[in-house]
Amino acid sequence: MPLRLSSFFTALAMLLIFTSVRADADDSRRRVLICADVAMGLDCTNVFDSPPSAADPDDAWALAWALNHPGWDVVGVVVSFGNCACETPSTSCDAPAPEPGQVPCEILDRKVEITRWVVEACGRETPVHRGASRRFAVDGPAPDGTLEALESVLADPEPVTIIGIGPATDPAYLVRDLGIMGRLDRVERLVLEMGQIGPWAGRAGFLINGNPVSDYNFRGDPDAARWLFETTDELPETTLVPYNAVRFGYITEPGLDLLAAVDRATTDRVAADSRAWIEKWLGIFGEPGFHLWDLVCMLAVVEGAEFDTVPVDAAIECIDGNPSLQLTEAARGARITCARHLAAMGPPLLSQPVIFASAEAAAGTSDQNMIAQLALKAWLDCPVTPIECAGDLNGDGRVDAADLGMLIGMWGVCP
Repeated sequence: MPLRLSSFFTALAMLLIFTSVRADADDSRRRVLICADVAMGLDCTNVFDSPPSAADPDDAWALAWALNHPGWDVVGVVVSFGNCACETPSTSCDAPAPEPGQVPCEILDRKVEITRWVVEACGRETPVHRGASRRFAVDGPAPDGTLEALESVLADPEPVTIIGIGPATDPAYLVRDLGIMGRLDRVERLVLEMGQIGPWAGRAGFLINGNPVSDYNFRGDPDAARWLFETTDELPETTLVPYNAVRFGYITEPGLDLLAAVDRATTDRVAADSRAWIEKWLGIFGEPGFHLWDLVCMLAVVEGAEFDTVPVDAAIECIDGNPSLQLTEAARGARITCARHLAAMGPPLLSQPVIFASAEAAAGTSDQNMIAQLALKAWLDCPVTPIECAGDLNGDGRVDAADLGMLIGMWGVCP
């Protein structure tokens, strides 16, 4: 194990250099508010009423990276429905407007708990807020947790960058209420992961190995995007990161093996909770890993991340009975820009996935699949074991059958 870890840290040496150079270039810390639908380790149903299955852990990986970014001050995380649905409303073009107000949602409570675990595992005290449990209602009140996040935005004179890596529900409530208050000056930039551009325009999604992948963040709440792009006249400076731009960087089984080899409660849990997602990708798409969609979206926010960015118009069209967010190049001066794709095809942000034959091969690769290495390094930079709780005998941050097994194994007379 020591040799294995040594080679891994050697392989990540250029990551340390890359991060330090980027931090030295700008001593100021960007205030960031993240709106996500973290669901690592959950089996649930999404907004399209799919059978309960392993949920996307990508948000948790991106959050760990953001919490460790030397130039970012993550002021809060707002957790909403999305990857796991609280209700299954119609998402077709003729779907009725959502009712105002929120709905009870046990799965959302579990998502909030997972997000707090990620924050604690990374040694931070970043507030985690319970956001929307249902779609955006323009005349409805914002969720209580979203209002808490809004208060944190107003509490500091420095503006924030709002990054949405889930449905646009909570970002829309934040923009709406700040606009009503005349305080949109507190938002430096709005970044949302959604839309289609280029050869994918005119489609509801794009293909991976012949299988269609929908624009889940947009289709999870078209009403929020419709209000942002077609209704409000007070949109902050906005960057959209379309789905065809975020399909870069793989996490494969060897990568999870590397985390498990660290033999720490945090990395053990991340590896275990992410394996089911890899199995799902292998079974549905025939790909041996999952894409780091949300981390790529985060990289679009970082200065010098080598994204090709163009001004765009955003229009919502009905395609095959489903709403679709279409982005087309616009004249300079448009209020929305699109991080179209990674412009650099080589180090430090190689945009094509690399499949490793073994953990040793992955550890010896210093200049390929850099996005995946950024993600792995983020978890290695989260060394803190989550706060202990009664009954958590194996230290994995939860009380479950594994702890019961340990208890039964220790049953008997104390020596």
